[in-house]
Amino acid sequence: MLKSKKKYTQNTNRNSIALIALLAFVSLSLLIIIKYNNQNLSITEVDLFYLGNLMNIFTYLSFLVGLALLYYKDSKIYNSVKRVILFFLWLSLILLIFASVFGQSQIPLPDVYILKQSIKRVLIAVFYVLSQFSLIVITVYIWLELIKHKTAVIIRTTINSMIVILMLFGFSFIYVQKNYSEDVKNLKDNNEVGVVLGAAVWSNNKPSSSLKIRVDKAVQLYNSKKIRKIQLTGGNAPGELSEAEVAFNYLKQFNVNLNDVLIENKTASTAEQLSFIKNELSNSLSSKNIVVISNNYHLSRIHQMGKFYDIEINLVPAEMSMSWQNSLYYKVREAIALLLFWFFAI
Repeated sequence: MLKSKKKYTQNTNRNSIALIALLAFVSLSLLIIIKYNNQNLSITEVDLFYLGNLMNIFTYLSFLVGLALLYYKDSKIYNSVKRVILFFLWLSLILLIFASVFGQSQIPLPDVYILKQSIKRVLIAVFYVLSQFSLIVITVYIWLELIKHKTAVIIRTTINSMIVILMLFGFSFIYVQKNYSEDVKNLKDNNEVGVVLGAAVWSNNKPSSSLKIRVDKAVQLYNSKKIRKIQLTGGNAPGELSEAEVAFNYLKQFNVNLNDVLIENKTASTAEQLSFIKNELSNSLSSKNIVVISNNYHLSRIHQMGKFYDIEINLVPAEMSMSWQNSLYYKVREAIALLLFWFFAI
């Protein structure tokens, strides 16, 4: 009787670990597909060695390695926690699918903006983050079981999961500290186009300081023959002119042939602007002849997005002086945005 029960438990455990491993593989594969679909890229363009994809793979490998060690090291503990593992893995997968479906849906939502992001974009990010956090929680839980932490497991799991999140944020924050040189002497002459990424528009359709200095830098490059044309980008919030149109109105005061100025006024994010560069500009031009202009704190994320899109763009900073508080705010915001792009391509 005991042997029969033991054999039944072993068979059940084997079946459950196979199911868990399959779910993890499906979740990882689906996440990669969703990332490229989010940016309207084909699955054939997937680069598994892109840093963000490596992060996804490492996260799931950490989960699977811990799972395998727990299964072979202590089957009794595995048997007692397998339902918890399955619950969190299913939760992660369901949240991932929901985030993707919600992102593609046309559900009407109020025109509410949080940190200049629409409520829909914020909710999409929340669902993706909860999906990843569920995976991190169960991975940490497994490793704590492996090292025999029996006391306050829930508290330890929560604290250690938050530490993992902080470490990821810390890595991203360090990454965005890179300073790009404003010296454009090494930038070759006669690049086809300089792309000005959109920035905030103030009340009465006035360009923000960030938008002004980006246009100023584009004009400087144009007049010094570094670029032949200026491409303005950026859509609009309700009740405003688009960022590109406001930038164009500001640019009119300069010595620029307006026939050399192009306007794109539909994109609402940096990712959409990089998508525009890939699909509308680099398909007709060599991406090496495209200059992207934005604030220094913004360029590290743009660089990573360019790698994701497989376009080699030239990056030129348009820097302005700001207080350390503002500098910290923008770099923290960029670090969060970069982390979201690495993991979910949003």
